[in-house]
Amino acid sequence: MRLANLLWAALAAFGARAGADAAAPQEAAEPIPASRHVIELDRAAYLDLLRTHDTILLEFYAHWCPACRRLAPTLDAVAEAAHASHPHIAVARADASAVEYLSTSFMVDVLPGLAFLHRPGADAVHSVRRVSADFTTGALLDYIGGGWAADEPVGGIATLWCTPTNLCGHLGGLLGELVVDTDRRLNPSGIPPWAFMAVVVSAVYVLGQIGAVLLARLVRRSYGRVVHAQDIRDAAAYAPGAARRRASKRTKGD
Repeated sequence: MRLANLLWAALAAFGARAGADAAAPQEAAEPIPASRHVIELDRAAYLDLLRTHDTILLEFYAHWCPACRRLAPTLDAVAEAAHASHPHIAVARADASAVEYLSTSFMVDVLPGLAFLHRPGADAVHSVRRVSADFTTGALLDYIGGGWAADEPVGGIATLWCTPTNLCGHLGGLLGELVVDTDRRLNPSGIPPWAFMAVVVSAVYVLGQIGAVLLARLVRRSYGRVVHAQDIRDAAAYAPGAARRRASKRTKGD
């Protein structure tokens, strides 16, 4: 189930990129202004942030997304207030159409999106919650101040213990990067990404089946040779004993 979700999210990363390409000519795609207290993330910065902070408010956005542009001043205000009242909380954001690792591991399907990460101890893994609060300055400050505890973390036994921040989420993020990189390198013709990847996945499946059949034949042939060689050795070992028994019988008969 989780693998299917990760594959779906990897393809969803295509949708975000395709949406960016389609929206850029219409909206001029001006970058959303940077904020002094909001950390801009790529994969390396995100992994560093996980190591250095126990609590993180994370936004997923895209420059072409009008709702993300409207949310930017609110997130700036939250980050500035959190810097003063909750200095242990990092406020960060990631461009979901550019950082495929994060958009896939968090299975981002709507923009803007907010996630709250909290690590209860130094040896624990960050739990992840989808922010349920209204996207207003006051509501978000209340949320990071303790309201997050009312939300259930994502993942758990229903998803084979996979969460965006554990090994499973990391592998999902790498899968998303691989899928997008494959499309970028091997799909210069502009075929829709979902169609292109359907062809790639089908080709990999067919080649895998062919490889499995060939491997099975090779193993069966090798096993047959081993069994045949053993039969020959057994026959050779039996032959002298049989000859001696026949000679013994003839001697007794005489």
